Amino acid sequence: MFLLTGIICFLFFVAFAYITVKDTDPDRKITINPQKLYYVLDEDLGYRALPGTFEVKIEVKESSIPKIYSLNIDEEGHRFTSKSNTDNINKPEIWIFGCSFTWGQGLSDHETYPYLVQSNLQDYKVTNFGENGYGNHHALVEIEKSLIKLNKTPPKAIVVSYIEWHEDRNTAEAYYVSALEDFQHFKKGVIRKAFERIIFTFVRLFKISSNFISYRFKYPVAELDKNDNLSVYTIPLVAFFEPIKSIDYRIKVTQKIFLRILEIANSKKIPVIILHQWSTPPDYKKDPMIEFFKTSGFHYVDAYVDYSKNENNMNPYDGHPNPESNKVYAKALLKKLNELKFK
Repeated sequence: MFLLTGIICFLFFVAFAYITVKDTDPDRKITINPQKLYYVLDEDLGYRALPGTFEVKIEVKESSIPKIYSLNIDEEGHRFTSKSNTDNINKPEIWIFGCSFTWGQGLSDHETYPYLVQSNLQDYKVTNFGENGYGNHHALVEIEKSLIKLNKTPPKAIVVSYIEWHEDRNTAEAYYVSALEDFQHFKKGVIRKAFERIIFTFVRLFKISSNFISYRFKYPVAELDKNDNLSVYTIPLVAFFEPIKSIDYRIKVTQKIFLRILEIANSKKIPVIILHQWSTPPDYKKDPMIEFFKTSGFHYVDAYVDYSKNENNMNPYDGHPNPESNKVYAKALLKKLNELKFK
């Protein structure tokens, strides 16, 4: 009986691994030149971009013309915000944190809103901390590391992008981590992916240590203990099963993250600007986080663009905001920065 149970479990996990390692988007092909992954493991952030210059080509069945864009990444893993990321070195800094909307997925450097902001603020150095798949907890980890652990020179302003689904990323919901693992730039060999998924499933099921295996990438989890104390730690970036946490809990965790960012910023006398880029339409202003930002000491910026409409995205190549949408983000952010005397 024990042997039969073991065989059934083994076949289940093999089937699970096989089904989930299949290509999730066979009608879309991404080619990177030079041919390599441009991510590397980061023990605090889970992953970060490798420095270098890359050309990305997206090919889709709907069009015979590929979309090609270029990106430059500096030694710290940040996208360029000017032709040379040393153009504004030694100038007061403005830090911008966010996900792919800030990183600029599908865009060349000069089309991203951090680059456009930098073009209008020559007396400052704008740093793009955004990255594909990041949440607000990534911003907290980076800010704590830079301003507390490393005691770096504080920026003159901190900008944090807010998008409704960041709440799911902050708590590392299983459905999101599983989807992110299949993101084109995190592709692993089929055997490695199947092995990691089987091992991590057993690890979570039996609550055992997985220190015996070296995972290629990780992802942070923000959680609250029974006393509502916030902690952030990393787990392997590997698909797993787990029920989604309640929306009240996800919002509470997200608010704790932002309050901790504000606490650190206030101790350094740094204004924190919230760039609100998306919540569920049509009445996105019902998002409860808006009132939280407005009443908690943040500088709130409504930069909403309905990127689900084709005129605001790059479909069929990429569903992310297009250059015109990024101009809207930059304009809204520059308006707030000007109000705060950044000119």
